[in-house]
Amino acid sequence: MEVETAKEKKVNEVLASLPQVDGAERMVRRAFQSGQDHLFENWSRRSFEFRQNLIRELARIDWEVLDEAITILKNGEAAEKIDQSRILPKQMRTAAEQEEFRAEEEELGREILIQGQVAWLVPAGGSGSRLVKMLEEIYAALPFCRRYKVADQEMRNFDERCAKGQLPITPVMGKTFYGLFMEQALALGARVQRMPVLIFMLSDETREASLFAITNHPLYRSLERAIVLFDHGMNPVLDNSGRIIPKDEDGHLVFSGNGNGGMFKAMRETKFRGAENIFRYLDKENIRIVGFSNVDNPVADIILPYMIGSHLRLEVDLTFGVVKKVDALERVGMIVEIEGQENLDKIEYNEFPEALARKTNPEDPSRLLFEHGDVNVFLMDLGVMEKVTHLPLKMYGNKMVRTSRGKVNGNKFESFAFHIIHDVQAGEVDVKEILRQDQFMPTKNSIGRDSPATVIRALCTRNMRWLEAQGARIACQDVKQCLEDYQTLVVEKILPAAHGTSFAGEAETIREAAEEALKELQENSIKGLFNIISSMGDKAQKAGEEKLKAACDHVYSILHPGEARAFVEFSPAFALEGGDLAENFVGEGWVLEEDCQVALTGHPTKVTIGSCFTARKNSVFIIDIKNEYGGIALSSDRWLTFELDRAGSAEIGEGVTVDEGAVIEIHVHGSGRVVIPDSAVLKGERFIEVRDGEEVMLR
Repeated sequence: MEVETAKEKKVNEVLASLPQVDGAERMVRRAFQSGQDHLFENWSRRSFEFRQNLIRELARIDWEVLDEAITILKNGEAAEKIDQSRILPKQMRTAAEQEEFRAEEEELGREILIQGQVAWLVPAGGSGSRLVKMLEEIYAALPFCRRYKVADQEMRNFDERCAKGQLPITPVMGKTFYGLFMEQALALGARVQRMPVLIFMLSDETREASLFAITNHPLYRSLERAIVLFDHGMNPVLDNSGRIIPKDEDGHLVFSGNGNGGMFKAMRETKFRGAENIFRYLDKENIRIVGFSNVDNPVADIILPYMIGSHLRLEVDLTFGVVKKVDALERVGMIVEIEGQENLDKIEYNEFPEALARKTNPEDPSRLLFEHGDVNVFLMDLGVMEKVTHLPLKMYGNKMVRTSRGKVNGNKFESFAFHIIHDVQAGEVDVKEILRQDQFMPTKNSIGRDSPATVIRALCTRNMRWLEAQGARIACQDVKQCLEDYQTLVVEKILPAAHGTSFAGEAETIREAAEEALKELQENSIKGLFNIISSMGDKAQKAGEEKLKAACDHVYSILHPGEARAFVEFSPAFALEGGDLAENFVGEGWVLEEDCQVALTGHPTKVTIGSCFTARKNSVFIIDIKNEYGGIALSSDRWLTFELDRAGSAEIGEGVTVDEGAVIEIHVHGSGRVVIPDSAVLKGERFIEVRDGEEVMLR
């Protein structure tokens, strides 16, 4: 008779008093098999509630992923170290080279959008708590003060309960990432009369906040038929011994998001609207191509017609958009060829050899050899997505996690959607340049580079360029102003923060360099000055000098030469691309001077603005059409129809002027209409509410 081992005895003891939960016995045995015996300590003294909670927590675990995570923790990540000489830059198509086929690709993309075969997937991301902690710094870092306070008020509503997608990011109206994506998808659908499917992958961490924000958006009820919401999975957090960390004394465990790579498994395992899973649902919807972009990039626009058309014309399975790097060490991944390897690869910035990152092109030493970085803007064929069964795990060690016993050190594990590149032959992957100023404005940090302040100024600058292309004149930052702002920040923030630290001498040297550059108005020295500040900020962070790091980050938030000095915003309905302004003759002869704040909304057929429109220094001019499309009807196969006679409208004549110091704020409700006649000069603060069905004329 075999002697029962201590482990078997423990397992049997646990099994003898299990709550009635489907699969409970299997999960207990699997937990013991994976070395998680500690979760069942003092089992006989545990409450029924504890046991039930623990079994439910175990049901959330992907045990194969857990075993892989434990192996990585114990043995290190399995990826072999690639010989640098084998890493080669992937040839990509530049923006200029793409122009040859632009018209053909636009037409191809438009046709497949009309056929309703396109979806846009946005992973909702995690908590905005890190941004919340820095709200005051975010305000201080904005490029200039907002006189129109809606965006500021919206920002004040952003708190630790919010998901990152709820961050108000547009410069004047303060629209959130979630709201902006819904408006962009609808604006694109309106142009072809067919709504694309919009997919939000939610995180357990912020699920309730995200659901509330998305489902309470004014457009959600009209567009619900075309919106897919699903949860991606979570992975347990492990201690350094490979044991799952208990969260509390009630049977809960510490989990963290499994990364956006978890979407493939989640889509395969989530039933949706009567379909076996989300893939089957998308098949039923006739979806062929799925675009992917991060929630914190408000301008990704991956499913614009020319992006889709390029993918179709080349008959590829994957299309990646890459941008030209701002410097050799910018934190973006690299899509590369590996000599002797059939498939392409993507190497993250923190794993890419610095020597290679700095290497210059032998044919043109002024350019980097690895010049373009991947920014998680890509297109996938749905059939390829369905075949993904495994993506490599990445470990993030030494992460502090909260438990009822205080903070403890943990190890988190994630996978990433871009690793789908391993499942596709190199010849089936297209890599194309997209322009940073049009499609990449990431919001990764609270202040400094890639922060709300830099995104806001980039949005304003993009809108300024659209208007300038129509002949408008917009106030923009010049070299002198940039250097003056730089010098001011060095004196007011850098020197005090560096005082008494080992960086005091370096800070003084930076002050002297800024002073010299300002005397000579040396435009070519500006990039160098910012690089010096960035370098000092990185060193200060490593040295634990957080105040100096924050001061250095503030410098990155000031306007650079050529950027807009005015807040300018268009709703996606009014202008989704620069060409939309041209079609509606918006911007001809316009003058928007320093500190002007302009926001224009409404359906382009219902809003007309004449030429020679002027908004002078310190002006604010807002036309907020609450009902841009009138009535929205979405059929069972996602055809869109609009009742534009019920939409709000505005008619602004030729030569209208908003005088110096004026604030003109107009809100149009329902089918209300506002008219400003030719040559009107609007003075003083005026706040106009136009009721449904009412017509108001301003003189």
